Amino acid sequence: MGTIGSYYLNGPNLATSTGIYTDVDLLTCAPIGYYSQGGIVRELNSNCILLAARSCPSCSTGCGGADIKGESTLYMYLIPMELGTATGAIKVSFSPENVPDGIRGIYNNVSYNEFSSEVDGYHQTTVANGLTYMGNSANVGNLITDSPHGPISETLYYNGAFAANGNTTTVVVSAGSASLTTNSDPLACIAYIPKTSSSPTTLSMQIAEVVASSSPPSWSLTVGCPALLLGLNCTTPKGAVDCTSTDPLNETMYLGKVSGFANIPVVYDWAFADNASLSKKSSGQYIVEDGNLDKWIVHVDANGIISTTNKCADVPSCTNLDVYGVAYYPALYIIPMELGSDLGVIKVEFYPGDIPDGIRVIYDNAVFNEFSSEIDGYHQTSVTNGLTYMGNSDDEGGLVSGSPYLATPEYAYSSGAFSANGSTTDITVSSTSLTTGAFPGACIAYIPRTTLNVTTLSVEVASILDAHPILSWRLKLFCPEKLTSLLSTRLNPLDPCDKEGPFVLNLHLGKVSGAADEPVVHDWAFADEYASTKFSAGTYGVVSVSGNSTIWAIVVDSNGIITSVTLCSTP
Repeated sequence: MGTIGSYYLNGPNLATSTGIYTDVDLLTCAPIGYYSQGGIVRELNSNCILLAARSCPSCSTGCGGADIKGESTLYMYLIPMELGTATGAIKVSFSPENVPDGIRGIYNNVSYNEFSSEVDGYHQTTVANGLTYMGNSANVGNLITDSPHGPISETLYYNGAFAANGNTTTVVVSAGSASLTTNSDPLACIAYIPKTSSSPTTLSMQIAEVVASSSPPSWSLTVGCPALLLGLNCTTPKGAVDCTSTDPLNETMYLGKVSGFANIPVVYDWAFADNASLSKKSSGQYIVEDGNLDKWIVHVDANGIISTTNKCADVPSCTNLDVYGVAYYPALYIIPMELGSDLGVIKVEFYPGDIPDGIRVIYDNAVFNEFSSEIDGYHQTSVTNGLTYMGNSDDEGGLVSGSPYLATPEYAYSSGAFSANGSTTDITVSSTSLTTGAFPGACIAYIPRTTLNVTTLSVEVASILDAHPILSWRLKLFCPEKLTSLLSTRLNPLDPCDKEGPFVLNLHLGKVSGAADEPVVHDWAFADEYASTKFSAGTYGVVSVSGNSTIWAIVVDSNGIITSVTLCSTP
């Protein structure tokens, strides 16, 4: 095997030069022998004259072969890979094992250092063109604290083995260089490198091992040959989609596989816009049709990585629930609900009866505990993420003064009935939101569902007082659907009853009582059909979207509740 050295040519390259020298002034002839540059090999004779060029097999290792493994020695590993003339995406699979190692690929003078781990997705150094260090965060050792590392020896991979090339280098590792997996081996970390022309044919992989590993192999690397990526039909991206979408599958998502079957999108796969991995798909949600013609909801993040997938056929259907409390007290009732494959809002309709009961809804790691009663409007506990206790103030019965309620049994709802789940919980009641001297009637909450990432919702109802009748409360849950829309003026017009408006906003009613397309006192006022944002407090003119000329003047309070409705005109 040859050695690498610095020499001076009397021409622009080895192919066109006539001599080789050891000094910049071209006074001292280089040693007699063979010299290679860019696949050209020529012999230098005793007269310092280069003889005719000869062909030479590549010193690079062919792509698509067996794993190349680290030797658990502190080296800068240099691995030239021969790619041939084929075009497509080059799949690089790197397993750093537990101890962090750095890696990058250099092809056609461009550095590639973005990887996706099958364990936790996207990894990249923040250092421009730097090596990305991946591995188990628990084994970071002196990776950063002892930087710079070196000088460390370079070792070159040739003919199935590593050998020192006589050079050394110093390796700098900053905090931004490390992209570690939290307390875990990241397993296979995958990069895709585009090759769109027949040349150049060599990819240079560089791996820095600067933290000692216990035993070989310290890492493993495989480099595939260029190949065109598989494309799946998909929609254009949106902020949110659902399985009922009729959008055409008029785009293509090319999968850069990290794990799983070749023709099915999997979390942490790459999503590319072309079959050579030149560009990534835009962030957003897509409907994707896999190789089996099944449809998926796929979310692509800003790094071009698939962050969530939901197979439409696998999403359980949604059925409205109508559940009654039973004579268990004190008790915490837990009611789960499958939400199906539709987007919109989940309507929660709760009847606490005269005796106060507490309720909250848990969905997508968030707690919802704001309700509007058809009798007296807004209710919410003052306890962050707590249960909102609603009922008749005359029947408070020492609910707060008797708190806490220790070891309260839990009852789970399944197949139409409650049964003890074997767990208990301590319940503290420090805040209530009761209706003065009256039954609050229907208390309504709206829960936004803008993605299909989470398919279940859970409601918790706390019945504490022992004065309940056999049927203590009632809960109705409605499958997601979008809210009714009215047209509205902007906030605080001079005359909300002015039939000219202008009616430029969309008011989406979260109905508590009354007709679906008419605003009623205590209804919710939302700015979008998913109930994600409430209308700002103030006065508005409102007209039906159905085309008639009925106009109402409404007042919305700071909680997003309609507190006043005045009929201005009718058709």
